[in-house]
Amino acid sequence: MVVGSLLFLFMLFAPIPLPGTQKRLLSVLFLTFSLWISEALPLPVTALLAMVLIGLWGILPAEQAFSSFANPIISCLQAFSSFHGRCRCTDWTVG
Repeated sequence: MVVGSLLFLFMLFAPIPLPGTQKRLLSVLFLTFSLWISEALPLPVTALLAMVLIGLWGILPAEQAFSSFANPIISCLQAFSSFHGRCRCTDWTVG
């Protein structure tokens, strides 16, 4: 988690010739990648943290940043994966 925070700060203040919003997005991207790779936080928490940071830093409006979570296809896939996980955890014996 410390490495992710250091990468975040480094990318935020690095002399990269990008506009402000793009530098902030790049720093959030590096923070998210480092948290995913190190698994310092659970993956769903890291994904939500990235969306929250994108909204808080003004990279995108919050409605646009969280719009993919309201997509009906994504909701259907989440419901299916939840159901599939429950079916795999139960002992189904036939016969």
